[in-house]
Amino acid sequence: MSDNELVMEMELVIDYIVKEISVSNEIVERVLDSELDFLNEKGLVADAPHNIDLHESDNFVDVNELLDFVVKKTGLSPEVVQNVLEKEEEYMVKNNFMY
Repeated sequence: MSDNELVMEMELVIDYIVKEISVSNEIVERVLDSELDFLNEKGLVADAPHNIDLHESDNFVDVNELLDFVVKKTGLSPEVVQNVLEKEEEYMVKNNFMY
């Protein structure tokens, strides 16, 4: 790992989201796993440890397409999925994974 590469600990992300919006770990994990499936299908991430450098990324995700995908895959309400994804993004911005 290079000095400028960040490693995101998924358990910390999950704990943050659970605490922020009062949903279960299982719901957060389902949403995040489905988000990862979506990104894999789009060719935006590789099946590897969560070593990411979103500062360098020129890839953009259609948020509505992602939301629809996750809702269909998990069976959760759009509101719950959107809240989880928003809190994930908030965590990533606060911790310099993206801006």
